Amino acid sequence: MEGAPIDARRLVEEVWREAEAERVPPRPFVPTSLPPADHIQHRPELAQMNRAWLFDLDGGPAPSGALAPVKRALRALARRVVLPVMSSYLVREREFLENLVRFENDLARRADELAEETRTVARSVRELGDLVRVELERLRDRQDRLHRLLEARVEDLEHRRAID
Repeated sequence: MEGAPIDARRLVEEVWREAEAERVPPRPFVPTSLPPADHIQHRPELAQMNRAWLFDLDGGPAPSGALAPVKRALRALARRVVLPVMSSYLVREREFLENLVRFENDLARRADELAEETRTVARSVRELGDLVRVELERLRDRQDRLHRLLEARVEDLEHRRAID
């Protein structure tokens, strides 16, 4: 190893400059928080749809008062005239409403499942971010240790060269 003596300080400073130039400053990773879970399956609107989708063909409570017999007779007449004419429509309407409520229940269940899956993914992303931060710190510590060892080695070489 002939030539100019090694200037350990200059060499170490150059290595540190190169290392700092290559070091990418970490961007803070802050995943957005999710709003509290509001399961659609438990909403009162869906419960009301499940209770009220069926038509009340009885006409409500029995009439009372002085005109009760007349009201009962009119209801019976309407039932005999209107229901036969409208029966096929009412059957189709009932099937439609039954299928619609079933579909809404399935949509609510699936929406809640997707919301839970989203929350699981968000938790996993946060955990992964934490693991990456820990690993990055470990690598930075290792890099600093290696630089210190390099500096000590260069100083040792410089010292040996000065002695020779």
